[in-house]
Amino acid sequence: MKRVSEDQLALFSGRELRDQAIERVAINKESYVQAARKVMHEILDRAGRVTSDDVRDLLPVPDGMDPRVLGAVFARCGLRRIGWKETRYPQAHARPIAIWTRQ
Repeated sequence: MKRVSEDQLALFSGRELRDQAIERVAINKESYVQAARKVMHEILDRAGRVTSDDVRDLLPVPDGMDPRVLGAVFARCGLRRIGWKETRYPQAHARPIAIWTRQ
């Protein structure tokens, strides 16, 4: 039987914790997540690809809500990541965001 290294276990645990957090956000902010997913699909219909910035441009994250809620918008939506680009939002410190398309 193959042994799992501590690094592999930590990576798995990190992913599991991330997925659990995204699920909690999707439930706690369900109204925004559903509205943002609708916008996401409208952008995909029109442009064939979408980023979190594109969604945020059309449906701003409400004051007091953490912008990381957008992670829940894109989670488990059956999309395929086709690349990366820097976010246009200065408060996000030029971090990379995914470019998505349909499968």
